[in-house]
Amino acid sequence: MTNPLVRIGVTYGALLIVAVLMIGPFGWMLSAAFKTERGIFAYPPQWIPEPATFANFTILTRNLPFTPSLVDGVFKPGIIGNTFAMTIAITAGQVATSALAAFAFARLRFPGRDLVFVLFLAGLIVPLEVRMVPIYLLVKQFAWLDTYQGLIVPQLVTAYGTFLLRQFFRTLPTELEDAARIDGASWLGIFRMVVLPLSRPALATLAAIQFTTWWTAFLWPLIVTTGKLDTLTLNVALNTFRNVNATQWGPIMAGSTVAVVPILVVYLVAQRYFVEGIQLTGLGGR
Repeated sequence: MTNPLVRIGVTYGALLIVAVLMIGPFGWMLSAAFKTERGIFAYPPQWIPEPATFANFTILTRNLPFTPSLVDGVFKPGIIGNTFAMTIAITAGQVATSALAAFAFARLRFPGRDLVFVLFLAGLIVPLEVRMVPIYLLVKQFAWLDTYQGLIVPQLVTAYGTFLLRQFFRTLPTELEDAARIDGASWLGIFRMVVLPLSRPALATLAAIQFTTWWTAFLWPLIVTTGKLDTLTLNVALNTFRNVNATQWGPIMAGSTVAVVPILVVYLVAQRYFVEGIQLTGLGGR
């Protein structure tokens, strides 16, 4: 038999290699954010900036309206504000619509329920790139280009979130709902007072996943915003530092460092719910 100490050493060694491979790019991004353009491409590579500089962050804020401001008496949320507004609105909307739809598919009985659910799930196999053109044409027809409505409204429903929450709702004991129904609670009352309080891990998991997805979104904001600063989001704004002649990697790395911070905060805050939700939503329903 293999020595237990050897087996543990091999396991931890493999985990260490994976951790380095995962963390390495983030470490290089953070290092490059404080380097000059020459330092970024220096050979051999230097992990510790010499000398360290904040010039990339200065260029970032000087060329783009990152922070909120008042312009001629009009409040401008800035690029960070735009990104937060889009991300929080879409996340909240998707959690709300997914929870309602998942409860209907998991607990309500109506003709054709399973067929409707299968058709609903068909949206999972159709990528956003395929649906982009018809959605864009609708947004353009509604005159929603370069508006918050155009960024947010088309993305308020997600088949993935509905499937995730439905699987969780099906694991909840029906006896609790029966007791609430005996006490006179309606389906909406059961959903609000019984199902939602028991579903915090799954809801937090979905919220964390969708927040990360839309905070880092690039393609949809790029298409809906045509460069107007009032609705420009973070990742699209960083793309302005690239052109056919040159790419300013320093400001891009600085902006990417700023973009990572909210994701880390969300993960640290929701870590317990995230792990618990992943475990629970993986269980099959009745």
